[in-house]
Amino acid sequence: MYANDNDGCMMRSQGYHIEGFSWIEALRSFYEPKLRFCPEAAKIEDERQPLGHAHVAWSWYWDDGTSDHSSYGINDWVLNPVPGSSPGGRPAENFWRNINVRGTNQIPLFLDASHAHGGPHHTDPPLAYEGEPFSVPYDNTPSVCR
Repeated sequence: MYANDNDGCMMRSQGYHIEGFSWIEALRSFYEPKLRFCPEAAKIEDERQPLGHAHVAWSWYWDDGTSDHSSYGINDWVLNPVPGSSPGGRPAENFWRNINVRGTNQIPLFLDASHAHGGPHHTDPPLAYEGEPFSVPYDNTPSVCR
């Protein structure tokens, strides 16, 4: 729906910042807030905790002091980086940018996640166990043993 309303383009990003600062804000008009939670991870343990885990949602904090929460994260590879930028040190031309990409039916757009977003590389293994340390914000951060 977002892409259809934006000439087939995905959300614009620059570095780690997505248009509207997160997919939650950019897509807000397309969903009901309760859809941001997996039934297994709808609990909010700490309003100030940016990372979640298998049974706890993560949090996103806005400059105005409000927050949003979810247990899903977007696959950063679907974003539309500003030309010349390199989100996560990866060339902008490697990102989808729009909906006209082959094989997208084989790749998840949203994942059970411990953070708002992540850009797993095809060689990144999933977490071996719940609580395994990971590198923020890329690598296997979307992985959650759920």
